[in-house]
Amino acid sequence: MSEPHTICDVDHTFYKIIEGRPLRQFDDIKVYMRNIRDITLFKANAAYLKDQIIQVDTSFAFENAEHKAIDRLFWKVKDYFVQFAKESYTTAKNIQKIAEDKARQLEAATEELEALCFNFVAVRNKLGVIIINFETLSKYRQFLNNLSPAAWREKYDQQYEETKSLVSAKESDYKTSATMLKDIAPKLFFTRPRQMSIIFDNLSRQCLSYMQIDVFASSLLASVMKSRDYLKVQVMEEIDELQDLVETYRGYVEFMEGKEQEAKVKFERVLENEFQTLYASYDASKLFTCLQYTNTQVFHGPEDPKDSIMTLMLHLERDYMELSSGLDDLNLEVVKQATSEFFSEDLKMMKRAHKAQRDLKECDILNKALYTSFEPPRWKCKK
Repeated sequence: MSEPHTICDVDHTFYKIIEGRPLRQFDDIKVYMRNIRDITLFKANAAYLKDQIIQVDTSFAFENAEHKAIDRLFWKVKDYFVQFAKESYTTAKNIQKIAEDKARQLEAATEELEALCFNFVAVRNKLGVIIINFETLSKYRQFLNNLSPAAWREKYDQQYEETKSLVSAKESDYKTSATMLKDIAPKLFFTRPRQMSIIFDNLSRQCLSYMQIDVFASSLLASVMKSRDYLKVQVMEEIDELQDLVETYRGYVEFMEGKEQEAKVKFERVLENEFQTLYASYDASKLFTCLQYTNTQVFHGPEDPKDSIMTLMLHLERDYMELSSGLDDLNLEVVKQATSEFFSEDLKMMKRAHKAQRDLKECDILNKALYTSFEPPRWKCKK
């Protein structure tokens, strides 16, 4: 086998023609191998097309069954909704009738209240005028009571204080105050103008006595003024001592302010780090992205640049509550049956997909074996 050979050395059916070139026959080995390869590829393509047809038929049957189940459920829900609309319409008519009756009653009560309010305002205005007049007279009475003797004031001035408290009562207590003012009898020490002149004469004589006392006390005042300078020096010494104490405490206050500034800087630094962690960290951005994607893609909500994590969570909670309330209106048996059918169909589809994947894997192994069979022997490749 050290010398090169041709097909003529292997197959003696070849006949040579001009220039020694072989004449290839129809029963050649390469023609046979090419026919086997074409037949194998044709069968593989036919198996692949058959698998595609089976998958199409299976998906069509599944979609047809699901469409029928959804159609039955739709008509059932439609009948329930029509029945619910009829009952709701009857209930709404009854509520509307009751609301109209209550509205008429409220209108009558409103008219009556307006009439009472008009009378109340008129009475309150009259009472306000009376109380203003009473306040003016009470001020004059207070002036006379201040000029009255102390013994008389100790006996009757308490009654005046009670009357004053009644006048300053709240507006809601006007009726009670007016009733009690009727029962208060006027108590005055001065009943004639002559008594006032006598009082003023006594006051003038008292002022003259005070002037005499002032002349007598002037000599004493001079001696007091002389000792004022000595007392001022003592006060200045005490002021200096107090200033030293103030400087000491001021230094202590400045030291504490410095400590406060250091604590403030540390607190602000911690606050900035916590703010970075809570609002600008990777986890917060990831949570905001997930919430926004769920709100826009799953629940088809609007995307607002002003949205925050709190608003997005509130939107998701509201959508979840709406879906939960909608599911509560459905029949539980129908929901359970549809859920079981849905999962059973998913299981069947998974089994079919696993089987198809295994068939494709076997087909791939067969293709590799076919391609390997058409390659030259390894010992030739090594040479």
